[in-house]
Amino acid sequence: MEIFEGTKVYSVFTGKCPVCQNESMYEEPNPYKLHSTLKMKERCSHCKTKYKIEPSFFYGAMYVSYPVGLVFAIATFVLAFLIFDLSLITTYCAIVVVMILSLPLILRISRNIWINFFMSFDKNNKIAEKWWTLAAKQGLANARFYNGLMYLLGPGAIQDHNRGILIGSNTFGKGSANVHIGLTDGSGIYFTIARWYTPNGRMIEGSGLKPDMLVEDSLETGQDLVLEKAKEYLSTAIAR
Repeated sequence: MEIFEGTKVYSVFTGKCPVCQNESMYEEPNPYKLHSTLKMKERCSHCKTKYKIEPSFFYGAMYVSYPVGLVFAIATFVLAFLIFDLSLITTYCAIVVVMILSLPLILRISRNIWINFFMSFDKNNKIAEKWWTLAAKQGLANARFYNGLMYLLGPGAIQDHNRGILIGSNTFGKGSANVHIGLTDGSGIYFTIARWYTPNGRMIEGSGLKPDMLVEDSLETGQDLVLEKAKEYLSTAIAR
């Protein structure tokens, strides 16, 4: 599915945030855990997009589920009756079974299609992440601030609530906001007016946010070492 990243198709079939496509919109990625099939997060932890725009927003997905279900039924009919040359009764039974087994998937896809009618991928999120990181490496104070804030809000919460494993490089330790007051002699004074904390009260000022698995970034080489490490970790975890 990587070739479709940045498109609505990617969000529809993966269930990821339609705006940043960084994380699943659902509390449980597996739709076949029936108690959580339709349980969605309130907001994306990366871009802060609110999924449920209004109280009855996802009622519209009910109408989308009709044509989505029809696609599954037609596909089953073509395979069973036209390709495998099964009888009409057997084909009918096959359609019923497929529709029952596919229901959680149909419900998810319908919701994904519905929300993608109203929201679109914002490529500027990815571009901003890349350039803030590069600028921060050059020592620019504002870049370090926004780079630190960008990684504090989402990943900091993931660590605090033990909802995942963070893989990557240490963020820059800028976790405060300052204001500059100019003086009459041309000099000035900086005051700290705010500090940011993770949900558990951790502050990243000076130390940054430390990942669970440290991997140096690969922006200059073009290799996604973080992704490769994540794949390695998942392969090991699945094999256990």
